[in-house]
Amino acid sequence: MKKNLEFITITPYLEQGLCQKATNILLKHINEEPKFLDLYWYLGLAYLFQGDEEKATEAWWAGLNQAWEMEVLDGALLLSSFLIKVAEEQENKENYDKALIIRERVQEIDSNNINNTLTLIKLAYFLNIFDLEKLAKWQVIDKLNSNTGSSIDSGLLLECIPWILSFPTALSIDFLEASLPYLKDQDWLTSVMHYAIELADAKNLITYATDIAQICLKFEPDNYCIINQLLYFYEMINNQAALLKTAWQFYHCIPKHSQEFGLECYILSRVLRILLLQGCWADIDREDIINKLRSALIYLEKQPKLQLNSFLSPRFWSIGLPLLYLFDDLLENRRFINSTSQKFQEGLIQENSLRRWKNKDLDNNRPLKIGYIGHSLRKHSVGWLSRWLFHYHDKQRFNLYFYLINQVNDELTKQWIIPNATQVYNLENGLEQALDQIQTDEIDILVDLDGLMGNMTANILAFKPVPIQVTWLGSDASGLPSIDYFIVDPYVLPKGAQNYYTEKLWCLPDTYLAIDGFEVGTATLSRGSLGINEHAVIYLSVQSSLKYNPQLCRLQLKIIQAVPSSIFLIKGIANNQGLQDLIATIAREVGVNINRIKFLPRDSDELTHRANLAIADIVLDTYPYSGATTTLETLWMEIPLVTRVGEQFSARNSYTFLTQVGVEQGIAWTDEEYVEWGVKLGQAPLLRRQIKRQLRKAKQTSVLWKAELFTREIEKAYESMWQTFVKDN
Repeated sequence: MKKNLEFITITPYLEQGLCQKATNILLKHINEEPKFLDLYWYLGLAYLFQGDEEKATEAWWAGLNQAWEMEVLDGALLLSSFLIKVAEEQENKENYDKALIIRERVQEIDSNNINNTLTLIKLAYFLNIFDLEKLAKWQVIDKLNSNTGSSIDSGLLLECIPWILSFPTALSIDFLEASLPYLKDQDWLTSVMHYAIELADAKNLITYATDIAQICLKFEPDNYCIINQLLYFYEMINNQAALLKTAWQFYHCIPKHSQEFGLECYILSRVLRILLLQGCWADIDREDIINKLRSALIYLEKQPKLQLNSFLSPRFWSIGLPLLYLFDDLLENRRFINSTSQKFQEGLIQENSLRRWKNKDLDNNRPLKIGYIGHSLRKHSVGWLSRWLFHYHDKQRFNLYFYLINQVNDELTKQWIIPNATQVYNLENGLEQALDQIQTDEIDILVDLDGLMGNMTANILAFKPVPIQVTWLGSDASGLPSIDYFIVDPYVLPKGAQNYYTEKLWCLPDTYLAIDGFEVGTATLSRGSLGINEHAVIYLSVQSSLKYNPQLCRLQLKIIQAVPSSIFLIKGIANNQGLQDLIATIAREVGVNINRIKFLPRDSDELTHRANLAIADIVLDTYPYSGATTTLETLWMEIPLVTRVGEQFSARNSYTFLTQVGVEQGIAWTDEEYVEWGVKLGQAPLLRRQIKRQLRKAKQTSVLWKAELFTREIEKAYESMWQTFVKDN
C-alpha cells in the first residue's frame, strides 16, 4: 500500500481546494487497506478543509480505533505528530488560518502539548483574533506551572510574552510569572522591562508596569536596574510603603567592589532622596547615609576618569543634588555637582563628538533662534514662571522653538507655549531624535529650564548640539562643562560665586526672574472649617517634604512655642507619616502641644492653593533649600514671609524676591534671626499690616512683577551672548 500511495497525490488536491476529490480517493483506499493509518489522518484533514469538523473527528476516531485493534499504543501521538507537521507546512506558506484550524484539533487530541498551545497563541495573534479568553480556554498557565520544562520551546514562549502582556490584566501577569522557569537567557529581561516602561510612559499603565517589573525581579532579585525602575514606578503612583521597602532593597545592591564606586554613589543618592521625601531621619542617621554619600563623592572627585556602564551613563550627573537640601555649603556642594556632571558628560560621550553644530550662519541681523528645553512646560513651577517670558518675547527678533521632554501638554502648554512658538516638539523617541531635531532647526541658543532636574535634558545638553547653551530657572546650574552661561541676578548668589561655577554667571541688572502675577481661585480653607480661633496667629508652611529637616523643624517649632496664641499649618504632608512623626517628636522636645499643629493635604489645583494661602498670617520658609514659586505666590498674596538666607542658589531665592519688593522684615541671616523674625511678626499685627501694604504697593512698582521689562533684559543678554560668539568665531 505504501508503494501505491507514492503515486497518489493527495496533498496537491487539498492545497488546490479539491477536497472532495481527495476524500473520494482516500475512502477508496481505506476500503482496500483499512490498516494504513495515514489514510485516516488525511481523510480527517480533507473533511476539515471542507469545513466538516464532525466528519473529520469521525475519520480520526476511526483511525484511532484501528490503531487500538492493531495494538498500536501511540495512535494519538501519531495523529498529533501528523497534524503538527501539516500545520507547520501551512505556517511556512503563511496559511495561518488553516494552520490555526489544524492546531486547534491538535489541542483537542493532545491538550498537554504546550508548544502547540503556544503556537496557537502566535497564530491567533497573527490573525488578530487573540484574546485572553483563549489563554484561559487553552489552560496555558496551568500547563506552564505543571510542565517540567524539558520540552518547552523557550524561544516560542518568549515570542508570546509581549503579545500576552499587551492585555493589561492579572491573567497576563500570571502568564509572565509562570513563564519564568523556562526563560534561561537574561536578554528577555531588557525587552520586557523596556515594554513595561513604555506602558507606563505612553499609556499611563503604571500599576500594570509595576506588576511586570516585580515579576522580572523574581527572575533576578539583585538586578539593580529593575529595582531602580520600580522606584520610579512607586513614586509615580505614590505607593509610599512599597517605595521605602524597595529603596532599602536598592540600598543593599551597593557593590562591595571598589571599582564600582560610581554605582555606589548613584544608589546612595537615590536612596537618600527617597528617605528625605519620607522623613525617615532615624533610618538616615542609623545607616549614616549622608556621610557615606559625601565620602563616596569625595572619593569620586579624586578619580581621574570614571567608566560608566550603560545603566549609569545616562543617569550619573545630579547625584550630589540631595546635599542641597541638607547643607548650605556653596563650596562643597558646587564642587560635588561640578565633578559628577563632568564625569557624567565624559562617560556619555567622547570629547571629539562634543560639538555637533557646524557651518553656523553668523549674520547678526537675522532673528535669533532660541530653543527652550525642559520637561515642565505645563502646570508646573517652571511652566507658571517662564510663560511670561514666552508671551512677551519679540517675535520679530527671536524665533522660539520648544523641545518638550516626555511631558503631556495641558492647558498651560496650549495657552502659553504653543501660540508663542515657531515650532513645538514633544520629544519622546530618545536622545538621537532630540539631537537631530535641534540640529535640523539650527538653534543658536538653547536654554535649559531643568537645571538639575531632568535626565534626558542633561543627556541632550551634554552633546552641545548648538553654539550657546544657557541654564535658567531649574534648581541650580547643572555643572555640565557643555553649558556656557547660568543666568542670575545681584542677590541670588553671593559675591565671588563665580569661583564655584563652571558656567559663566550672566548677571541681569535687577532680577533673574519676573512675572506679571498669578491667577487665583476660590479659597476652600477657613478658620471655621479648621476649628481655629479668629484671634489665633496662623503660621503656614507649604514646601515640598524634601525641604524639611530636623534643624529646620526645630527652628519653626521654637517660633510656635514662643507665640502661645499661634497655630502651625503644614500643607502637603498629610499622608507622610514619617515627617509627621518627626515633627511630633520635635514638638514634644520643644514643648509645643501637637494639637497646635495641623497637617493639611495638597490642594486640588494651583489656583485653589494660592487662594488658600490667604489663611496665613505668616509663611515660614525652608532652609537650606528655600521656596521659589511658593515664595512668589506668598508675596503676590501679600503675606509676610520669614526666610533664612544662605550662600547657595537654592538658599537665596526668597531673599532675592523679598529684596525686589523692598521688604527687609523677615530676612534672617542666622538661625537665631529666623526665630526672632518669626516671633516678632507673630506678635506684631501692625508690622504685618505694614508689610502687607508694602507688598500691595510693590505690585505696581517692583521689577519682580514687570515681566515685559524682564523679557527685554533677557533678550539683551541673548543678543550679547550671540555677539560674543560671533566675535570669537
